Amino acid sequence: MALSHSDIAQSNDVFSIFNNPAGLAQMNWREIGIYYSPAPFGINELANGFAAYHEPTDLGSFALGFMTYGFDLYRENKFALSYSNRLFEDFFLGITALYQTISIQNYGNDGTLNFLLGGLAYLNRNLRFGFSIHNITRSTYGKEKNQIPTTYSSGLSYDLNDDVTINISLQKELEFPVSVNFGIEYLPIKYLNLR
Repeated sequence: MALSHSDIAQSNDVFSIFNNPAGLAQMNWREIGIYYSPAPFGINELANGFAAYHEPTDLGSFALGFMTYGFDLYRENKFALSYSNRLFEDFFLGITALYQTISIQNYGNDGTLNFLLGGLAYLNRNLRFGFSIHNITRSTYGKEKNQIPTTYSSGLSYDLNDDVTINISLQKELEFPVSVNFGIEYLPIKYLNLR
């Protein structure tokens, strides 16, 4: 979130399962990530949380994830299972299967399966290109169309030095104009990222 979805080509942590699963294949370590925000902007109804686990193997990288958003009257959940692998020396490909549910009090609930496909290429040591397609199956809730957006994203990440990465991406949701996203990540000390 802090990089405003500009890190499609960075994708170097366990939360890549939700953004660009190809990034998981470049990680040769186990990783667990947990994020929870109980009241963004002081609004309890916007509560959201993420949890993910990544396991690298000789057959590729596998990951599990969970996301929740909302409160008692309106809640969205995602359950994710991902696989990614290195196809060439500098190219990675990944896919995430997402089971998404929605629950609206007094209206009911529904769930559906959709997929996220992502790719990541190192153009050189400091420059990466990434892309993803969210909801490639154009799944939706109930009989209404486009309840879950299909989104195309592509972007570049450039490592200015060992401590600073600049990210830019384009995001196109069907039926909406292109948006440009920009973000910078700074690592002042080990294990502390400022975004």
